[in-house]
Amino acid sequence: PTNETIYPIASVTKTMTGYLGAMAVLEGKMKLDDDIRKYLKGRYPNLTYQDKPIKIKHLLTHTSRLPAEIVGLESYLEKGDMEGALAYVKSYSKDQFFNDLKSIALDTIPGTRYLYSSNGTNLLGYILEDIYKTSYEDLLETHIFKKAGMKNTKLELDKDQKEKLSNG
Repeated sequence: PTNETIYPIASVTKTMTGYLGAMAVLEGKMKLDDDIRKYLKGRYPNLTYQDKPIKIKHLLTHTSRLPAEIVGLESYLEKGDMEGALAYVKSYSKDQFFNDLKSIALDTIPGTRYLYSSNGTNLLGYILEDIYKTSYEDLLETHIFKKAGMKNTKLELDKDQKEKLSNG
């Protein structure tokens, strides 16, 4: 490692998404007890269990009961195929995410059991994009990276930055 080495922030973005979610609550743009379906386009009757909906606070606390990973990723992870997993995630679109979200079946009342969920954080990121009418990357850049002086922190790296990326 050198002063030029770039490290992936990976799941630290979950904390950053939590910060952006708290900001939206403090600004009155959403409430912790809001049913998430209030912010989704289309119908998602499956995002309840025993008539108890997933709420914003459940996305923030990993208690939504949404699956841990996006549909299809587990097969790569089970095989230990990290290269395939990364390629799959890169090709997985927002439209696919929302299509797959319609097929998820909750197994427990939201808010009652913890399950680490990239899906929950991804969904909150999409909700924040819609609330603020800008991209998740722009939200991070404006509200976190610039304020903290994080000049080399990005979701997408250019060619030169990729060459400086640490090998985990």
